[in-house]
Amino acid sequence: MRVGLSIPPIRLLIDLCTDIVHQARKRLLGVEKSVRPMMRAGLWISLLLVMTGCYQRQDPVVQAAQDLERMAYDFAAQEDERMHRINTLRLGMLDSEVTDAIGPPSTRRSIETGAEASREVWTYHGALRPLATLTFVNQRLTEIRTE
Repeated sequence: MRVGLSIPPIRLLIDLCTDIVHQARKRLLGVEKSVRPMMRAGLWISLLLVMTGCYQRQDPVVQAAQDLERMAYDFAAQEDERMHRINTLRLGMLDSEVTDAIGPPSTRRSIETGAEASREVWTYHGALRPLATLTFVNQRLTEIRTE
């Protein structure tokens, strides 16, 4: 993966400029005074070119790929968190306790079992796949199937 260089901290640039100027002054002590202004201008121009060469704008395609990668990691973390909450469920919990723990189901189906018992199947879906199927009998959790 290609990553663009960031702008160096200003303090680093100031130190670099100071060192270059001090070295140039030492060398210029023996040079004629009429040549010094030209050399100083050349020094500043070369310094400017070095500083602008340190900054490289990041390729938009690379930026888009990094954004997509970051979103994928966030998405996977959300799925993992939801699975972690599903794994905390225990048989015998009331349907209201389950809803409080992991939220409402993606789908909810009632199955006829008779006059004495009620049976419901709740399914929790992730973005790409079903995460879990829960079965309730008389509003109590009786079965947990994770995908």
